[in-house]
Amino acid sequence: MFTWIIRIVWLVLSALLLVRIAESLFGVDQTTSILPIPSITGSVDVFFIVGGVAWGVLLTFGVLVGAGRPRRRRSARGPQQLAPATVIETRRTGMTINEVPQYEIFLDVQPVEGEAFVSSFRQVLSAPEVIHVQPRGMLPVLFRPGDPDHVALADPSTHGVEQMMLRWRIAHGLVADELISARTRGISQPASVLALRPTGAQREGQVQITTRLLITPADGSAAFEADSTVFVHPDALSHVQVGSPVFATYEPAHPERVHMTIQRQEGLA
Repeated sequence: MFTWIIRIVWLVLSALLLVRIAESLFGVDQTTSILPIPSITGSVDVFFIVGGVAWGVLLTFGVLVGAGRPRRRRSARGPQQLAPATVIETRRTGMTINEVPQYEIFLDVQPVEGEAFVSSFRQVLSAPEVIHVQPRGMLPVLFRPGDPDHVALADPSTHGVEQMMLRWRIAHGLVADELISARTRGISQPASVLALRPTGAQREGQVQITTRLLITPADGSAAFEADSTVFVHPDALSHVQVGSPVFATYEPAHPERVHMTIQRQEGLA
């Protein structure tokens, strides 16, 4: 409110000074004015001098007040969306907070729907946290369509992130067509890896493997073996070695169609 008063007074002074300048340039009798203010004392135009000084002070003060106020940042409309992003580069900014360095993480964001785009965000990361944001690693991020310059890291433990990642994997062909039903509507049961063989296929930076699993249903029914061919991130291969505990998702009516996951995961809601 105070800023608006300053602006109004400044605009009034500007108008009065413009009138006085016009009278000085084009008026015949310089001792008279259409303004209801006695402006000339002797040979000095008192109003012009005082008004000009006041105009300059208000202009300067108004600029300082405006600079001190935080500007509202225009943000893209619409709700935030989740998307997986692949880390391109992690770079220190040179800033530290409580001796913990800040990093700028450059990402290749790949929405479930729409074109991929490159973006970045800055975050303070400790040494253990930096390990999880190395190049080729995947992170869940939040963004608004139409505003690719602003992304934020999403909580990977939330249900929404798990659902988004599954939809993204299906949309990009990382779940075989014959296993989509098992992965989205099946039950998840404990299993262990008996054998592992890479197929040589790669897609979206992930490698395809075929595993032989020993599945142990939680209801106490007999254990059985089944094969599962899935895509996994290269960094996750250390969790899929012979003897590793994993999970097998399948429909009870089709136990031969098994989709392996490293952790227990739900189907689509």
